[in-house]
Amino acid sequence: MILLKKVYYLLILINIIVLAIGYKKITKPFTPFLILLPLVFITQLAGDFSKVYHFNKYPAYHIYIAIELLLLSAYYYRLFRSRKNKILLAACLLLFVVFLLGHYYRNPAAFFEAGFFDFVVASVVIIICTIIYFIEEINMEKEEIFYQNPSFWINIGNLFFYTGCLFVMGFNLYLESHYPSLSEKLIYINYSLNLLLYLLYIKAFVCILKVKKLY
Repeated sequence: MILLKKVYYLLILINIIVLAIGYKKITKPFTPFLILLPLVFITQLAGDFSKVYHFNKYPAYHIYIAIELLLLSAYYYRLFRSRKNKILLAACLLLFVVFLLGHYYRNPAAFFEAGFFDFVVASVVIIICTIIYFIEEINMEKEEIFYQNPSFWINIGNLFFYTGCLFVMGFNLYLESHYPSLSEKLIYINYSLNLLLYLLYIKAFVCILKVKKLY
């Protein structure tokens, strides 16, 4: 577990370094990642330090999920070509805010506790965005070399990570009620999904270094 955590931190740092190296080549769709990746690192550190200094880490996690969705939404809004898809994204984001405010209004204590409601809703929005992206790519008249496109790798990573996490969370509910000892091992799947996500992000950002302008 400790080794996986160290690899996780290392991959995030490599992402940040690659983005820093290619800072001048980053075009508008990708600028939200300049904020998102350091935020991931800081939030994860806060979670780990909470075990040492005994403070409540969950408010930071819930705030992070909301900011993460806002930043990824900014990425997708700039990425989408169709105005209808941009409007759909804005509607999904509005629904997320409504659901989130309603959730914490009904249960304020949930903000200070472990919970997956906000992550589940945010994941659904991001999955919808990845599907829209691939549909737009398929419908493009201009042929494109997909493996040279950073957004291809980002969206492959997002699709695997968020759909995988939703599956693991649903499966975990079943295991907790039937096989509690096995449910604890699912954390390794979550770590694996995280490692895959940031490996694919590295691939995406390396692609940015190799091209002059994509959008």
